[in-house]
Amino acid sequence: MGDQTALNTSLPRNMKQPPVGLDLPARLVAAVALMAIAACSGDSSTTPSAPDVDPTVAPPGATTVAAADPSVGEQHFNQNCAACHQMGGTGLVGLAPSIRNRDFLAIASDDFIRKTVHSGRAGTAMIPRPDLDYSKVSEIIAYLRALKVPNPVTVTVDHDWTASGDVARGGEHFAIFCADCHGPNGEGYVAGGSGPGIGTPGFLNVASDGYILATLQHGRLGTPMRPFIGPTGLANLTQEEVGDIIVWLRKKG
Repeated sequence: MGDQTALNTSLPRNMKQPPVGLDLPARLVAAVALMAIAACSGDSSTTPSAPDVDPTVAPPGATTVAAADPSVGEQHFNQNCAACHQMGGTGLVGLAPSIRNRDFLAIASDDFIRKTVHSGRAGTAMIPRPDLDYSKVSEIIAYLRALKVPNPVTVTVDHDWTASGDVARGGEHFAIFCADCHGPNGEGYVAGGSGPGIGTPGFLNVASDGYILATLQHGRLGTPMRPFIGPTGLANLTQEEVGDIIVWLRKKG
């Protein structure tokens, strides 16, 4: 990331310091993440592989989220997800993010969650779980969406919006505003930061440009991830600058 003082002199507009994550020893965070990957992955011969099916398409007779029982979903969550995401989905920095977070649940579509469960996130503790069928994932999603969150919000995400911008400028913006939490290349917890991987193919293949834009607009309540866009944002970024960051992420990812 370079010298901290040098970064401070180049910060734009109303941001005096680059965002900082939680004060966690980098090696400790990386060790926790790597141990989780090993524990969850197990022997490669027993790790579920993701078959070539579309996890967003409901098979005949499958349970939809609207028809699912959240109490059944809680059982599936506790058996399959809580070891990393913790009971109630609160998450654990260095291992797995909160997925009961108000802003995550407002921004993430059911299909986003289904694809993530199905394909996992390579290089993280989130292994592919194609063994969790459409109905079980519906029940898990119903459970998450039934959890009470403070001051719930509704967010409209434009998944058809496509970022454009300058790759070089995007790399510069990322180094200043994002790398401290998400790692210099967006690799996430394994780099010792407090933020998950956002520069990995596992994330970028699932997250639309509109999803990333909405996340930077709204942040994640109760986490180091604050809103970054506009005069009330942590960095007063413009949508054009966000476009630069996104094209950089997709170019390097």
